[in-house]
Amino acid sequence: MRMATYDEFYGSDAVSKGTLLYCNMGLHPVDVHALGNPKTHDLLQPHQQQLYLALLTLPRVLHLLERAAVDKRPVHVLDVGCGTGASLFLVQQILAARTTAPIVVAGIDKSAAACKQHKRLFHGDKRQLHYDMETQRMTAFSRHRFDLVIGVQSFQEMTAAPDAAIAELERVLKPAGLVVLADFHVKGNAFAKDFLGLLRQHSRFDLHFEQDVSHASTLGAKLSSVKTHELLEDEAPELQAPLAELLTLKKTRRYESIRLGQLQVGIFGFHSLHDDQVADDAHDVTHDDDEHDMDDDIDDIDDSMNPSFYDYKQVYPELSLLQDATAIIRQEAQAAQLVASWPNWPEDHYVGDAGEWKVFPLCYTFPAWDASKTVWVEATCVQCPETVALLRQLPGLRTALFSNLGPTTTLGAHRGWADLANDILRCHLGLVVPTLPDEECCCVVVAGQARPHREGGLLVFDDSKLHSAYNVHPTETRLVLIVDMYRPEDLPRGMAVGGHTDELDRFIAQYNASLQGEGEDDE
Repeated sequence: MRMATYDEFYGSDAVSKGTLLYCNMGLHPVDVHALGNPKTHDLLQPHQQQLYLALLTLPRVLHLLERAAVDKRPVHVLDVGCGTGASLFLVQQILAARTTAPIVVAGIDKSAAACKQHKRLFHGDKRQLHYDMETQRMTAFSRHRFDLVIGVQSFQEMTAAPDAAIAELERVLKPAGLVVLADFHVKGNAFAKDFLGLLRQHSRFDLHFEQDVSHASTLGAKLSSVKTHELLEDEAPELQAPLAELLTLKKTRRYESIRLGQLQVGIFGFHSLHDDQVADDAHDVTHDDDEHDMDDDIDDIDDSMNPSFYDYKQVYPELSLLQDATAIIRQEAQAAQLVASWPNWPEDHYVGDAGEWKVFPLCYTFPAWDASKTVWVEATCVQCPETVALLRQLPGLRTALFSNLGPTTTLGAHRGWADLANDILRCHLGLVVPTLPDEECCCVVVAGQARPHREGGLLVFDDSKLHSAYNVHPTETRLVLIVDMYRPEDLPRGMAVGGHTDELDRFIAQYNASLQGEGEDDE
């Protein structure tokens, strides 16, 4: 009997309807009070939640939470193999109930279907990215980013390049950071060449906790199998048998292997070891105001009281002149793509390895509060004369550019630069927006709130807030005109930190030079 793929599982009706969100085996008994939710017993899969509870209440994790509360600093958590992202909310709930420190949770998963379901079910409310199993890279996350990394029946599947996966884990984990795992393993094979075996032997990680939970796992699987089988029969009858194998339900091969002692389920706690130099490097990365990665700061800002989206008719009614000219603007943008290849946005750490974000800048202003600093890019403006003529009629204009977001591209959660975003609101005019029959495939997500693009439609949002965007269409590119307008004085200023980067300055200079060079050659 074949094992179902994770894309099949996460693409099934059982998942899309939100009734089957976890695929790990789980534990028994269930302590519903410890989860902080008295209605937990009403959920279909409380045993899977119990497994997260066991991991997140290990002594070293509780000590980490205690120290963070004393130091008044946030705890950054990464869940590897988070599926649809339901676990991210569970992790937040369990940890927040045990500390006063802010909890910042992110997740990654190898399944594109799982990431897609996360956007549909949870509207991108947590930061979830696709994990590249071939390169074992988490390019969206900076070095020494996380205090705690969780892996629930996920790391052992990194069979292609476990050494590379461990190196990447070491990169994103803070010195003395924690790794807690719940996974299957072969009894007595401490020197296996799989992920768990190699992590045991690694010189930079130390095993501080290990517990065999095979009995509690098989009991939990046994008790949840009846309802899960019924659900699969109703929602995915053609996949019932292979999905049962994937979920390790009663009488499946893996279930029997665990019940007979041929395979074990264990809980493991590791912490990263570090020498003085590593600790010094981490200190420099965290505290050097001139050079540290702002990734740690962007999640710690509480701007929840500020609106995420605005009605353009209320804040910028003058944008209707762009909306009325959508066809003309689209025509000029498409013609500009035929003249020269648009460059990639310089800060490609927001885009996964397979992503594509190309831009065509028309004007920019740094700092945004000073209108005299607006610079028009002559080499691009000459290609779009009617669009530029319209833009010059907007008195509050600070930025204008065309933006292409390629197929199956997700921009990770980020904030705009403080010297721009805090003084403007960002506007998107949809020019070419791909569609799919069953879902909104092109959206902007601000503080967990998703809004779809529409051709000829205007979206106005606060670029200083944590936001992301995606185009999940498999073949077509999304094209929008991005316009930044100065914020009305009666609206709250943004709270972003960190100015625009040297990468952007170099990009603008090089792009101007390249376009001028092309023009000279033409002449």
